[in-house]
Order: sequence, then C-alpha cells, then structure tokens
Amino acid sequence: MNTSTNKKRVCIIGAGPRGLVTARHLSNVQDLEVVVFESKDDVGGIWYYKEMNAADSRFEEHKKTDNYFKLHNCFSGSMYETLTTNLPYFYMEYKDLAMMDVDENFPQFLKVSDYKKYLDAYAAKFDLKKMIKFQTLVKSVRLYKNLTEEEKSKAQDPRKFLVTTIDSEGHSLTVNEKHYDFDYIVVTSGQYSLPYIPEIPNIENFKGNILHCKDFRTPNSEIFKKKKILVVGGGFSAQDMLLQFFSKDNHQREEDCEKLIVCSTRVAHIKEAEDFAPFIANGKLSFHQGRVAKIKEPNIACFSDGTEEEIDTILYATGYSFKFPFFDYEKDKIITHDEKEHRGAFFGPVYKKLIAIREPEVFFVGYLEMTLLVHIVPELQALVVKYLIEGKLKVPSKEEMEKSFNEEVEEHMRHVGDLAHFYKTNLTGPFPNMKNSDEMNEWIFLRDWLKEAHENNDEEKGKKFEEFLLEVRREIFRYWGKGNFLRFKKENYLAWYPKEFRNTLDFV
Repeated sequence: MNTSTNKKRVCIIGAGPRGLVTARHLSNVQDLEVVVFESKDDVGGIWYYKEMNAADSRFEEHKKTDNYFKLHNCFSGSMYETLTTNLPYFYMEYKDLAMMDVDENFPQFLKVSDYKKYLDAYAAKFDLKKMIKFQTLVKSVRLYKNLTEEEKSKAQDPRKFLVTTIDSEGHSLTVNEKHYDFDYIVVTSGQYSLPYIPEIPNIENFKGNILHCKDFRTPNSEIFKKKKILVVGGGFSAQDMLLQFFSKDNHQREEDCEKLIVCSTRVAHIKEAEDFAPFIANGKLSFHQGRVAKIKEPNIACFSDGTEEEIDTILYATGYSFKFPFFDYEKDKIITHDEKEHRGAFFGPVYKKLIAIREPEVFFVGYLEMTLLVHIVPELQALVVKYLIEGKLKVPSKEEMEKSFNEEVEEHMRHVGDLAHFYKTNLTGPFPNMKNSDEMNEWIFLRDWLKEAHENNDEEKGKKFEEFLLEVRREIFRYWGKGNFLRFKKENYLAWYPKEFRNTLDFV
C-alpha cells in the first residue's frame, strides 16, 4: 500500500485522547509521515459514546459483523451517557488548547459529550483527521525481519514493521486486508476495553443478572429497578456507581434500586463518609470489607467477613485488563503479556512505562491508571516520542533500561506482591515506602528528561503549575480520603485556575 519515500513513517494505533495528542505533536516533526488507525468512524476513543454493549438484546447479532469484538473479545465502548468526569477539567485539557476556548460554559466536571466536543475541537484545530484512517482495525504489527518470504512479499516499501489492517465491520477477519510499512509504532489503544472479571466460587449457581460496569448504561435499567445490587469493587468505577444511584444531581434517575451492597478490600473510608451515612441508616446501602467468598443458590452472596446478603444483580466494578491482539508474542517478543497473570494488567519489559525495551521504536502512550495526571503525563510522553524521533533526545542503552525496569518490578513485588497494579502510579497510600508509587514521579522524570529538548521552556512557570495542581490535589483528597464523593463535586475548583497556564506549550 506504500509508495517508497525518504520520510520516516509512524503508525499510531487509536484516535482517542492519547492518539490525538500524539498525532498533534508528531505532525510537527520534519520528514515524518503520521498515519493513525481508528476502529470507529470518528475521533474520541471511549469518549465517542456508543449505546451498544454486551447487555443489549441486539448484541448477539451485532457480534457477527463486529471485527473489533472478534479480535479483542469485547466491544470497544465502556462509557455511559450520564457519566461525569471525576476530575476538574483543567486536569484533562492539553497544553495548547484550553477548555474555555472551546466552550466557556463547560461545567468543571465534564459530561461525556462535553469531552467529546473538546476532542473534536482539538482534532479540528490541528487538522488531525487528515492523518486518520477511520473504521480501520489493526490486525497485526509484525517485525519485518521475522516474517516468512511470503509475508515479506506483502510489503511495498520494507521497513522495520509490517502492519496489517482490516475493516472494522465485516463477516471475517480478512475483510479488505491491507498492508503498511512503518519505522515506528505508537500504541494508544487505551486500557478500558477488556473487562476484568474475578472468579467467584459457585457463581454458576446465581440465578440473577450479572454484568460489568463496561455494560452499565443507565440506573433505570430493569435489572436495577427495585433490585438488590451487589457491586464488586471499591475503586473509581464503584464510586461512579454510588453517584449514579445516590446523587441527587442525577436527574435521569427515574426509580431507585432497593439496595446497593458494595464489597471490596477498600471500603473503610466510604463506610465512614458523611455523604453516604443517610443511605446506610435507611438500609439502602451496605458495605462488606473483604471479598465475595461464594454464591449460595439461588441468590445469596456470602462474604469473607462472615456475613450474607440476598442479591438480585451482580455488577462488577473491577477494572480492566490490557489487550494487544496485534502483537505476536511468540515470533516477535516485542513485549511479554499474559492475560491470565496479574489480572492481565501487566506487560513488559517497558522503560518508564513508555518504551518497549526489546524494540525501542515501539512506544506505549497513556498506560497509566489511578492518577490525577492521567492526561498531563501522556502529553509529556508524546513529547518524548517526538523528540526521540527527531533525535533531540536519546534512548538509554538496553542495559540501562532493563536495569531500571527490573528494579521497578522487584520493588513492586516486594511491597505489593503482584504486578496487577504496576501501571498505577499513586500507591503511596497503601504502600508509602515505595519509591516508584507517587504519581508525581512520572511527571518529574519526564519533565526533567524533556528539559534539554523543549525549546523556550519556562521552568519557573512549570514549577508554578505543579504547585497549583498539588494544591488542588490536596483539596480533592480532603474529600476523597473521607469518601465524600458527592460533596467533592460541589467545590468551585475553576476559581483557582490561573489564566497563565491555559493554551500554552511554553513549559513542561
């Protein structure tokens, strides 16, 4: 599919927030051709809301032609229409397009449609859609050197990688198969597609409804109305479910559930929260510290704290596993990843959660969780990729990268015991002695690495921005730490946001 050119070529997988910010910065690299492959028909990734989900009655029929589902074993969306962000929007805007410039009436906690509007404006401002091949699914990313002679014949302009794509819709995984040659691969396909479902003993005995938060669309579903709902998990997804069922601001809620039962190893702070005390008092909400020990037929959940409750619906708020179906782990070994180990949420070896150590021309942008800097750090990662390709920064030796990665893994195993949370960057609460668990570490490392390449970098301004975000973070954790997720969103954080930090690339 390629015509020979002296330009280097980079493949970006996904046109969600990470893919867009990476494309925006790489588009400025001289003599670099940028191609973005996106499985949907528009930009936005998971923020491009689609109603279709596994709980939809139409889904079995839809699966027959959904090649994304065939390749990933899940559908691509994971949003619900009534979701609002759990961060003030200045944590979510990119460096040279302010939210306020897109819509000065944006609420500080955006709806899904608000953030999609921002991403549309970002793509338009930097003319990114011309680089994107929509409704195109990356089927495989292979190292050219490991291909058979027959496979090599598919390359038009042989480079380091041969990428094979297919149409997102079709009756087979060979629909309109095309081949492209690239020098670099940037994976920005996200980490919120494949739901993680923990094993619960005797779950097959349960006679009620079972779904993951990925399939949640509205609290008005028949499987929730007047039902006793068991929420398994205590992270952000579980917090969102509490807001969906108990927030007075959720005007779309038509009828209450009978009871919400939350089981997790992390519920102590929510149990004591003032926000939820009325619901606990009137019997609408209960918590169980620990795990679901087993299910007794037909609808009794037994918990590790020795208690039992009758339930009608199980709602998993248990997060997601990573999925990279386009890599050949056996032939190329670009990374190692096992979906059955560490909840499928660990892969490596990767330097600073960004660079594939075995093949340093492969980058992973945005694979960070549980951090307030979830949009800030990926933009810095994208800038690192830009400067590495330009030659303004250098990748450390493989020996240095391996040493750094192995030290991080060893420390994580020593403190945590498994690698399921390796890509989560704010484990300082439960594991305060971990060197690599503070979410600021990623930012500080990238900022220091970028300094030598980022022209006209205003370090003083960058430091002020860091201090501002830390101040806001302290205020946020004043609510989060006590489980008061309802009143957290009543604070006017935008009043603190200085104009000098908006719409600028003059600091990292």
